[in-house]
Amino acid sequence: MALSLDSDVRFRVSPAAARPGVSDRVVVAGLVDEVSNRLQIILGYAQILHELAEDERRDAVTAIEHECSSLRAMLRSLTGRTRDDTGRGPWQSSEEAAHESECA
Repeated sequence: MALSLDSDVRFRVSPAAARPGVSDRVVVAGLVDEVSNRLQIILGYAQILHELAEDERRDAVTAIEHECSSLRAMLRSLTGRTRDDTGRGPWQSSEEAAHESECA
């Protein structure tokens, strides 16, 4: 069983969705599609783990780990884009942002 680990980590917004005035729903729909596809890959490998030979199982676990890392990187990238120039996210008070930047 050959496993492909060539998936891209970055979430890409289509050129049409990147234009000003495009609904946030378009961006969210793209994100949902990207996350759903990656989760389906993870679920697929997890479901067949018990049926695989030991060497194939290692490859499947590696693929699961890779997809999880890709999802984490994509979500961190998106979270970073929500921060303002001071590093504050929309969910944070000014004090929380200051404390977080001191700890980094």
